[in-house]
Amino acid sequence: MAAAPDDLMVLGVYWSGPPIPEVPKKHQGEPVVILLGCYTGLPEHAQEVISPLRTIGEPIADLSADMGWKDVQRLLDEDYPDGKYYYWKSIYLERLDDECMSVLEEYTRNRPSAESSIDVWFLGGASARVAQDATAFYNRRHPFMIGIEANWSAQTDSEANIAWARNLHTALKPFSSGGNYLNFPGYVEDIEEMLLGAYGENLQRLQSIKAAYDPDNLFPGLLNITPK
Repeated sequence: MAAAPDDLMVLGVYWSGPPIPEVPKKHQGEPVVILLGCYTGLPEHAQEVISPLRTIGEPIADLSADMGWKDVQRLLDEDYPDGKYYYWKSIYLERLDDECMSVLEEYTRNRPSAESSIDVWFLGGASARVAQDATAFYNRRHPFMIGIEANWSAQTDSEANIAWARNLHTALKPFSSGGNYLNFPGYVEDIEEMLLGAYGENLQRLQSIKAAYDPDNLFPGLLNITPK
């Protein structure tokens, strides 16, 4: 991904083999790594651009195909239905080496729920070419972000799945210099720490803007920035 063009995005997802005909039955429900990508450039260049992904190893299945934009956006909707339980956290990484990936593999194998995933977001590209203080979004300098998605079906399994996500988050801290992504807020524990981790030095400016336009905090959000 370090040499990939801006119109290719790929996530490395530690997950479970999906129960679909294209995946051999022996791998369905078992721990796998999925390269979940989207190329939005010229169609005639697509095969050349994604070809390096096919040479990493022998794939269990190759589901790449032309897709409409709306179909790409709803590709994973059925994996996150209403009524299930979700606890998601995130952490930015400075390196993704063998030591770090051994932690990801260990936690993939010991998931309490096969529905849970660990998502490796490859960053950089266009977003890294913007100054950290140019917009509210601050964490532009990190090469990777990990999304920790604990997903489960029975309420009685909540404690084990939440503990799994929190323990993995702790295990990844030696590879991180801090920061978090607010789309994965857990149960919004330690909100002030989360806001600082997401907005960094921009938080004070955002609080000043809130004070100017909404001094009474009439429009609070779940991850509320208080006026100061």
